[in-house]
Amino acid sequence: MWADPDDISAFERAITPKTKAIFVESIANPGGVITDINGTANIVDGDVEEIIYLGDHVRTRLKVADQTDFIVKIPNNTERPDLKEGMKVKIGWASEDCRALDDN
Repeated sequence: MWADPDDISAFERAITPKTKAIFVESIANPGGVITDINGTANIVDGDVEEIIYLGDHVRTRLKVADQTDFIVKIPNNTERPDLKEGMKVKIGWASEDCRALDDN
């Protein structure tokens, strides 16, 4: 599937539950279009399933890509978004800020 590199929402519309990876040429050939990598990286939709208050932070369990075990740790302060169970949210992250563990 192709997405217009000048339209960040085109990337969001192109992602489906079957999407496994996104390949972006940072400078597209032959037109020389430069894609906003930071604007397109790691953006997914999620549904807030559970909010767990743990003192100085909140763990929020989200349903992402039909999986209900996606956990986000958020500082518990006045800048924290006012999340409610059942809310639809859009989340993103920098690859250096996440940790993934395999099932083995």
